[in-house]
Formats: sequence, structure tokens, C-alpha cells
Amino acid sequence: MLRVIELFGGIGAFSSALDRLKKSYEIVDYVDIDAAAVQSYNAIHNTNFSPQDITKWNKDLKNIDIIMSGSPCQSVSVIGKNKGADKGSGTRSSLLWENVRIAKELKPKVLIWENVKGILTQRHKKNYDLYKKELEEIGYKNYSLILNAADFGVPQQRIRVFTISVLKDSDVVFNYKEPKRIPRVNINTILESRVGNKFYLKEEARTKLINDTLAMENGERILTLNKPYIAASRGRNILNPNDRTSGIKTLVQRLEPNESYLSFTLTTVQKDNYVVEEGMKIRKLTPLESWRLMGFTDEEFAAAEYVSTNSQLIKQAGNSIVVNCLVYILEMLEGFNG
Repeated sequence: MLRVIELFGGIGAFSSALDRLKKSYEIVDYVDIDAAAVQSYNAIHNTNFSPQDITKWNKDLKNIDIIMSGSPCQSVSVIGKNKGADKGSGTRSSLLWENVRIAKELKPKVLIWENVKGILTQRHKKNYDLYKKELEEIGYKNYSLILNAADFGVPQQRIRVFTISVLKDSDVVFNYKEPKRIPRVNINTILESRVGNKFYLKEEARTKLINDTLAMENGERILTLNKPYIAASRGRNILNPNDRTSGIKTLVQRLEPNESYLSFTLTTVQKDNYVVEEGMKIRKLTPLESWRLMGFTDEEFAAAEYVSTNSQLIKQAGNSIVVNCLVYILEMLEGFNG
């Protein structure tokens, strides 16, 4: 039986991945400071954990096989104003160093860490390289993967960096295999057929979104919201994604039949993805649709929905890790005993 610790565990994407693979495992401990996320985790996984502050976490646990960590990404992303992850800086992303502290103390056979691609930019790569160097110094070999959820059966454009650190003197081997090529899934496949009125934009907001979604073509403004099922994200010109000076606030993707259009990356608030239905009715994604975009089952969502509000469920999805990506990584870890 695998002995597992989930750090920054959220709604337990790692536990869900182990369940998908029908692995025998024990969650030795689960650490997250968000009380609502802890409630959802307990409801899904039938556990009874309490919120914990990772900076104060110090437990003498033995024979840990895997530590999974999805530490905060905000400070190495544009959204977080690139405050960084320097040691002692107090930023949310600097909590990544808790991984190293705990790995030194517990020496798990495997440490898996997930974060945004921004950690590889020139500004932040020094900390990423230092993170790997410190793990190497205590006996780990590191493997880095850049995975897009869209390549693993989830209709979401979500690119993340996964760092798999394997203890050199353990019996575990990371046997890398190229991901199987599978057709990308259309976002239409995860949309609910019936949605409550509360998810639809009121007329003023709907009109504003339509007016903000005008694009320039040959000097003329053209309306791009003209087909059913359109996903939209803020910040880019539909005709020239690199143009941020034109005042275009929304990029629209048309969902034609048999084409693999995707959701934009989910965040902790519902602001970047919209669905346009017949009659130009525009709505936000529902919490269930958001959880489906992270690879969770409807049954897992239903358990969490019983104890969480819609806004909490949206936040929990945006903070989580795509289950399908973790399944792929776990399938490449071999040699655990017991």
C-alpha cells in the first residue's frame, strides 16, 4: 500500500488519480489551510482532516512513498504581478521551499510538484533551478515535464510544469513514456444540457460583453459572437492575439461541429470562459462544468457540492490539478514495494 502525503492538497486531485488507477494507498496526512477546500476533500474522500498551516507543519512520519505538492502559483504568474518565489520573501509562491524542508525531514521516495509555466521564465527560473539543486543535494534525481491538459482528454488549454523527484537510493524508477496521441475533446462534451438562470448574464452585462467583442478587419469592426457555443477569454484581439493595444477585451473561439475547441485556463473566479447559446443567450460555466474540465467525476463533484457554495466550488476547481495529467505521471512510476 502506497503511503501518501498531499501538501496544498486542495480537493485531492492526486487521491482521485490514485483511485482512477485502482491503487492501494493510504493518505498519511493532508495539508491545506483553506477550510472550504478541506471540507470538500473530506466529503469526496471520506476523510476527517482539519485545515493545517504548512509553515507550522512538523510531523515525524515514516516510510512515505509519495509527497504530492501543488503549491501556490500566483507570485510567478502575470496575475500575481510576478512577485516571485525567493526564499524568505513571504510571497505565496515562496511556499515551494516548504517542499524542500519537508523532503529533507521525511525523505519520501518520490516528490511531485506542480506549478505554472511561469516558473520557467527568465525572472523565476533561478528559483526553479535552485529548488532542483537543493533536492539533488539530498539525494534526488529530478525530471521535468510540461503538460497541457488538452492532450489528456480534457477540453481545457491548461499548461503546467510537473517536477518529479525520485530518491536515488530507493527502489522507484521513473520510466518516461511519450503520451499517447488522443484526439482533442470539444468543450461541448462537458457542457450541461440544462442550466439555471443564475448562470446567465443579465442584459446589461450581456450587451457589454457583445460590444467588447468587436474585432477589426480591414478597418471595419465585425461582430464575432454569431454562433452557438462560443468560449471567450479576456485580453486579446481575436484576429491578432499579440495585439494588446486595440482595446479588444475578448477572444472568441467558434465551436464548429467536429472541431476540438477548448476552454481557456480555469482560474479561481469565473471570468474568462463564457458559453453563447441559441438566441445569443450568454452564460458562465457552471461549477460542475468547471470540475469536469479538471478531470473530476460527477460523483466527486456531487459530494463536494453538498458541503460547498458555488463560488467555493469554482475556486476549488481553478486551484486544483488536472486529474488526467497526474494519472499519466503515476503510470510512469514503477518499483514501489508493499
